[in-house]
Amino acid sequence: MGRISSKQKSLFFIITFILSEYLLQGSIDSLGAYANYIGELILIALFFTAFKDHEINLRKPEKTGVSLLFLVLVLGFIARTIAGIVGITIPFDFRSTETLIMLLAAGPIIEELLFRGLMHRSFMELSQNTRFTALLTSLMFSYSHFQAFFKVPADYHPFIFYQTGYTFILALLCSQVRIRNGLSWAILAHALFNLGFFVGN
Repeated sequence: MGRISSKQKSLFFIITFILSEYLLQGSIDSLGAYANYIGELILIALFFTAFKDHEINLRKPEKTGVSLLFLVLVLGFIARTIAGIVGITIPFDFRSTETLIMLLAAGPIIEELLFRGLMHRSFMELSQNTRFTALLTSLMFSYSHFQAFFKVPADYHPFIFYQTGYTFILALLCSQVRIRNGLSWAILAHALFNLGFFVGN
């Protein structure tokens, strides 16, 4: 049996991700509150094992990268402020330690490793098209947040539509940060957006 190529590995990760994130998520969620996160962490570990050359280390950012970091922080603040002005109910308890850990640390790390790490690398291996990859992974990221529409009470549906919109913009910006400065800076950008969202009350 021949050596598995990078494209074959990439196709495996894309298919596995789509199955687990979109088609089988209900079944996975039924296994427990954190089953989905555990599955994502396993997939991430497999990815970094398969692609040992994948860059995650911090490097000095370009000037435009620093500007993008500031921009995502401000956009997070604006997104939360607009939600308050138009009366969109946000279904998060910002006094909860668990919420803060997910919002400022675990969420940005896991989601960026998945979308700007695993999915970005996999689609780039297959397409070699940076713009296509950024757009597609951003759409997938946004849709992942929209899936909550089918799980939450109707009172929160306006927020789900709103979140779907701003997460698409966030994903496009994180993709640019990832392309210019690397994956670690994309994680930081995501965390800064969420920090802006948290303080924009």
